[in-house]
Amino acid sequence: MPDQQVVIPFRMATRQRLRQVKTAQTISGLAGDTSFTLDRVGMLNYLILVIKATVTLSAGGAFATLGPWQLINRIRVDLNLGNMTLVDTDGWTMYEINKTLFRGWGPDGAGVFTPGVGLFSAGVASGANSWLLPLIIPISANPGSDFDTGLVNLDYGGRSKAIWN
Repeated sequence: MPDQQVVIPFRMATRQRLRQVKTAQTISGLAGDTSFTLDRVGMLNYLILVIKATVTLSAGGAFATLGPWQLINRIRVDLNLGNMTLVDTDGWTMYEINKTLFRGWGPDGAGVFTPGVGLFSAGVASGANSWLLPLIIPISANPGSDFDTGLVNLDYGGRSKAIWN
C-alpha cells in the first residue's frame, strides 16, 4: 500500500495577511479617476480604500444629501482583464454596505460611536478641510471568521478601478 499524503485544511495551511497595494494616487478636482493593478498572487478577501483629501468648502454649504460619500461616483473591481466584474457601485451604496459588514460599525461611526480623526474625518468648516474617508470593499462571501468562503484567486490577474467625478 503506497504512503498516503497528509492533507490539511486550507485554513490551517494558509494565513490571512494585509498587504498594501498602492501607497497614494493623486487626483485633482472632482473629475479625476484612478486605477491600480492587484498583484497576481494569492487570494483576495477584501480591499480597503482610504481617501485622504483636502476639500475646500464655500460659505454656502458643505454636504448634500449623501454627505462626503457622494464624492465617489463609482467603485469598480474587475478581474480577468475586465471580463468579470466583482464590484460596481457608488460611494453611498458602499458606505451602506460597510454599515452591514460588522455589527455596530460604520466608516463614520454610523451614529453608534464617534471615530477618532485618524479613522474618519470630514470637516464642514468654510475653507480648506482635511478629509479621511475609509471604505471596506468586500470581495469574498465572508470577510469574518469564515474568510476562506468565496476567496478570489488572483493568479489569473486582477484589476481594480475607482472613479471619482
